[in-house]
Amino acid sequence: PQLPFNATSEDVTVFTEGDGDVDGTWSVEDFNTAVVERSAGQDPQPAAGTGAAVLNKLDTNNDGVLDIAEYVAGDMTAALDPTWVQSFAIADTDRDGLVSSDELAAVGSEPVADAVLPYTLSEYGAATLPREAMKFDDADTSDNGLVSEEELSAVVDPTPSAAQLAVMLAVAGTTNHSGMSGMTLAQWSELPSEEELGRFVTVDNDGSGTVAADELTAVLTAM
Repeated sequence: PQLPFNATSEDVTVFTEGDGDVDGTWSVEDFNTAVVERSAGQDPQPAAGTGAAVLNKLDTNNDGVLDIAEYVAGDMTAALDPTWVQSFAIADTDRDGLVSSDELAAVGSEPVADAVLPYTLSEYGAATLPREAMKFDDADTSDNGLVSEEELSAVVDPTPSAAQLAVMLAVAGTTNHSGMSGMTLAQWSELPSEEELGRFVTVDNDGSGTVAADELTAVLTAM
């Protein structure tokens, strides 16, 4: 099919790679595969109806699939960013593949001006990300939907020791996802703030990952 004038090379690449049956369109199955791949194994996963909700909104010619023009018009490449997909899955608490105004407010996000809710994934990608998701996205410099030990270490000041990092990862629950190369957005959200993590590192001045009585006493005395 003829490419829309505003299609980027990334649009064409993502669309082509996601076209599972190579028929020049995206079906519901193609959408669901794409969102699951970008969820990085997070719990919760995107709801089963996520792809159908997007297709129903963007399928302007009502042929049951999306062509490249409809895909680009929905800005789907941006909406399929791993952080957006994971954030949408967290916000969609009733698991209907849509995010309502109440669900959007519950995660600390706001609709854009003149927005018509509920949001599909494509529309959610145009909203303001929740604060935790924005911080996660900044930390995820590899843009793979996971924050690795190295990426976590880079955003904590002072730099944590290996033992301190192990404690942080345990708090996030990454031990429940063996084989993964980092933490998902849901796991990241279990962590204290970066500032609080930095204070933990400072107090635990021997880098053991625990705060001994003498370390705590030293901090309290200095206050």
